[in-house]
Amino acid sequence: MWRRFATRGAFATAGVAGAAYAVSPGFRRSVCFWSTVAPFVGEYQSIRLRARWERWEPSELEAAQQHFHHRSALRAVDVILRLGGIYIKIGQFASTMGAGVLEDAYIQALRPLQDGVPPRSLTEVSRIIEADIGVPMGELFSSFDPEPVGAASIAQAHRATLLDGREVIVKVQYPEVPTLYEADFDNLEIVTRFLFPENLPLIEGLRKRHQAELDFRQEARNLAEVRANLSARGFEPSRARLDAGHSRPLHLDPRLPTSAREGASSAASALPDIGRVLPVRLVRLPSLPDERLCSRHVLAMELLHGTSLAAAIDLEAADIAAALGLESADAMRKQLLRRMGEHFERGGGATRLLSLAEAAAPLVRLVAATLRLARSAAASTSNALARCMESVGLGGFAPPLRDPPERRHDLSRALRTLVRVHGVAMLLDGVYNADPHPGNVLLLPDGRLGLIDYGMCGRLEGSARESIARVVLGLAAGDRAAVVDTYERSGYRACWHGGAPHGPDAVYRFATFHLDRIDLSPVGVGPGGEGGGGSATMPVMKLLRSTIEVSVPDWVEQARRLGGLLIGVGSQAGRPISLAHEWAPIAEEVLASAGGARAADARRLRTHLTGLSA
Repeated sequence: MWRRFATRGAFATAGVAGAAYAVSPGFRRSVCFWSTVAPFVGEYQSIRLRARWERWEPSELEAAQQHFHHRSALRAVDVILRLGGIYIKIGQFASTMGAGVLEDAYIQALRPLQDGVPPRSLTEVSRIIEADIGVPMGELFSSFDPEPVGAASIAQAHRATLLDGREVIVKVQYPEVPTLYEADFDNLEIVTRFLFPENLPLIEGLRKRHQAELDFRQEARNLAEVRANLSARGFEPSRARLDAGHSRPLHLDPRLPTSAREGASSAASALPDIGRVLPVRLVRLPSLPDERLCSRHVLAMELLHGTSLAAAIDLEAADIAAALGLESADAMRKQLLRRMGEHFERGGGATRLLSLAEAAAPLVRLVAATLRLARSAAASTSNALARCMESVGLGGFAPPLRDPPERRHDLSRALRTLVRVHGVAMLLDGVYNADPHPGNVLLLPDGRLGLIDYGMCGRLEGSARESIARVVLGLAAGDRAAVVDTYERSGYRACWHGGAPHGPDAVYRFATFHLDRIDLSPVGVGPGGEGGGGSATMPVMKLLRSTIEVSVPDWVEQARRLGGLLIGVGSQAGRPISLAHEWAPIAEEVLASAGGARAADARRLRTHLTGLSA
């Protein structure tokens, strides 16, 4: 009897599961996720269980885990590409911030995700646009490039020309993304709860931020608001401007979406009187040319011509690798990441490594630049000779024309501008791009940065910005007590796996990672690593693996995401930064203007951002 009931129950369960798989995209997504991720989880856990059962030495366990990582890296990227959506976003985030934390095999495998993912067909893209806008493609564009300029986790972008001749970039969101995001985050929370329970707040924060990214109308409002803020400060000269020490009417493009015009006007009017500010060539944000092309799934923006920061970093790496006699930029990057990882694991010696790199970097870059100029001069001379010989009828004997080396940019200046402008946006304006990875930053021909993709914007109230400002100034001054006090008064709580709270040294180190730099030296902990006093130290990786964050204030979560990205971009470009020192003058203006005592000093900000006197 019980066998009959069990058989019927099994058939009923299979029938329900089959029906759910057929009609529920979210259920299909979960099945796909677990069928691809479960083998990874199972294999990794089996290594740990075997090590415990057979009582392996730590070196044996580390060797087995290294072997697993090298075998799994490319497979993991294949899984990410197959799943798409939020998993690609996480891969991009990890490839930017993971240097020295993730295994080098994963960093190298994930880096191509910064440039994009396999695109959808033009037929599918056209169908999405026409369904969302309600107008045939021929009534919107005089031309539409069938090949996308980029394909990201939730959308892809195409170059197009409007009927009036203006060039635009058209972002088109994949229609299934909103439905699948919920299932993705449910599955991520389950995996995180099982493998890394201390990281649950991070996943919950990601869910909240990415949900706001799914409506392109919100991105249009974000873009217009940030553009108005930066224009009002003179950093992004455009039609929206405050000048001559008083507010002037905003002249916004009437074709802008109504909601975006209202958001930009309110943003600019909310800024304090900043005095006369001469426009400076720092950044450029795209305009929004046509209200019809601003919908939930479609957004057209002005086309900015430039080189992505990611491509510029790769070009410089190739130059430096050639100057050092290495076979490729990947070989140089692999050596550096491996050395950083080894020093990070040991928790010592990394400060000397970075100091040596910083001292040698200008000389190496000078050699690379000299070689690049020599190649450029040789190409120009050869081409001039070829044309001259051709003009006198000796073209058959002329050397072939050579392509000059691709133009290089001043990466140090670009990174400084990127870091400081985002500091102004976060700390003074309270509205900022929360995802400025190298693929979202363009180096424009006139020297400005093109800032694109404002789908993920962070927002902070005045009290939160003041807390960040106090931490930044404390880190810049090395005031451990002030930094820890600000974190703890705001409700930040972290403890060891055993439940004992972290001591001030550990909290200060976390704040350093969040808003200053990558500090690879050992961390001071109490006796046995359980807090309290004492002079014991612990490697950083062991601290991170032994920590559970019990409570993380929203401002800490937002600050560490943006701070970590900017610090990661600097490291990726071979220019480690101290974010606290870069942001300290901005933080001083935040606290000086708190409570309405005075407005931010626009001249001082201009000098800090440009290096020019007012």
